[in-house]
Amino acid sequence: MELKAGNLNDVREFLVHDLHKFDLVSAGHGWSLYKTLLHCAQTIEFSMSGYPKLKPLIIRRTVGRIVLKKFLKNNKMKHDLTAPVPGAAEIADEGNISEAVAVSVKTIDDFMSYSGQYKEHLLFGKLSKKEYDEYFTLHYADHFSDYQNMK
Repeated sequence: MELKAGNLNDVREFLVHDLHKFDLVSAGHGWSLYKTLLHCAQTIEFSMSGYPKLKPLIIRRTVGRIVLKKFLKNNKMKHDLTAPVPGAAEIADEGNISEAVAVSVKTIDDFMSYSGQYKEHLLFGKLSKKEYDEYFTLHYADHFSDYQNMK
């Protein structure tokens, strides 16, 4: 399915008001919806608390920045939909979707109200709040592209 969102607030609104209207089934390229929602929330949390493992500085300052700029310019990203965050706690494959939505919404809210300095992204390096917002929106959209609505 195509998640049409211009920013994390749009993603939040979709999760709160629209997600329940769909019967989403993975096309087989990614995780369960539960795991996807918690993974996306986990990446947002790491922008505030710090990613467990970072790519080498030279990668974050060169290739990582190039990739990020391409994603943001094209307003689209493609990545391995089953790649966990290196060093992060493993997320269960299945669980309560309502709880996963609540975690995602809370993490988005925490991000939006966060006034501290954002931590470096594991691949893209230092990002502004605006860049993180755009990246996280694309991240959700890429993961949701794997789902088909069965209603």
